[in-house]
Amino acid sequence: MFLDKPLEFIKTHPRLVVAQDFELACQRVSVTRSEHLKGKTQLHESEELWWLQLRVLHRNKPGVSTTTVLNEGSLNRLVDNALICAEQSHPDPWFRFPVWSQTRKSSSVDSQSAPPENFLSALYQEALCGTKPLVEKYEWWNVETQIYRRSERESKSHFHVVGKQNWSLGGFQETLWNNQKDPDRLKRFIHLGDLLEASQPTQRAIPARMVFSPRALSPLLEAIAEFFVANRVDGTRSPLTRDQINQSWASKIITLTDDGLDNNTPHFALFDLDGIATQKTLLIDRGQIKSFLYDSHSSVRDNCRSTGNSLRDPKELEPRARPRKTVLHPGSSEPADFWSSSEEGLWIEGWSKIETKESLEVTGGVFGWLVKAGKKTEPIKIESFKVSLPKLLGSIVGLGTQTDSFGLCECPTAFLRRENETQNFCSY
Repeated sequence: MFLDKPLEFIKTHPRLVVAQDFELACQRVSVTRSEHLKGKTQLHESEELWWLQLRVLHRNKPGVSTTTVLNEGSLNRLVDNALICAEQSHPDPWFRFPVWSQTRKSSSVDSQSAPPENFLSALYQEALCGTKPLVEKYEWWNVETQIYRRSERESKSHFHVVGKQNWSLGGFQETLWNNQKDPDRLKRFIHLGDLLEASQPTQRAIPARMVFSPRALSPLLEAIAEFFVANRVDGTRSPLTRDQINQSWASKIITLTDDGLDNNTPHFALFDLDGIATQKTLLIDRGQIKSFLYDSHSSVRDNCRSTGNSLRDPKELEPRARPRKTVLHPGSSEPADFWSSSEEGLWIEGWSKIETKESLEVTGGVFGWLVKAGKKTEPIKIESFKVSLPKLLGSIVGLGTQTDSFGLCECPTAFLRRENETQNFCSY
């Protein structure tokens, strides 16, 4: 593998003889990307991103050093800086090198995998979208990860390939992680772009009944999943507290999972960057909070096992505990079961813009349909729409039977009902 050479250099480095233990985590991310405007190629490029982090335990004190440059000089500085960091730090009662015994066997793939034929080419002609200014962006990722720890006397390795697809029409966008391209899905995206263009602004009062499509619900669920990161629970960036385990926080029909076993994600591997086995983690079971998301450091602090969520974005220097893929389990509801014959409501198809606020609110523009007597009638859009994330899951009274994936989320259609003013989960 490409990472064998730097690993061998660190394993035999003379300065590390004095360390009680050390661990080297390496990642090499090769990305090939293309961008097309109205079917014409605007960009085609490749880049290679390296990341190496050395953690040492020296005189019972931890030291950490990171580099994104691969040469002999940078590796020597990596060792020197880790030891200096340990000498200048204090003993950390929460620092542990986690046991690797539960991790599954490493993968054996060790050669770069090319993208499927035509993955990086445009779908513009097949989508039959006329002269619309469609922007298509495609990326093919090769992610190689390897970790070596002296006390474990072994290294763990994994090689993963995944494709990223992004389409945009003005401010309307869709992102999908999948290795296969689907022209029919792009056609549906373009059709919704037409709906957004035809939608008229509305100033109607907030209806008691509302529907979020999987496309509209996905970014909200991704933001809610961040509430379950243990380090956020400890701070002020989450509405959750540790004493809420086994307590109700959402509607009883809500079951939410962090799925680390789905390989159509950029973070998929057999282990995380602590060497802990990848798993599915049940966050909410029938409305009750069941777990948070941990890396090795936060799990020791909470006296529990890591959930294997120490991950790193290729553009970031340090790994952190983060969700892998958020999955809202489907239900058994159908639109006909939800809409009454007299009430009006909203069916939200998507966001034209979106932003998450520090106040745990999501704001932006949405578009969809006005619903009367259970039927979609006129296309509407709301330029300033707000959703309270802590209140959202408690307002869901039904979930559709089919799920769809957008970004790093998979979910069904959600049916929401406001019983009184205190349940105001949204406003505009």
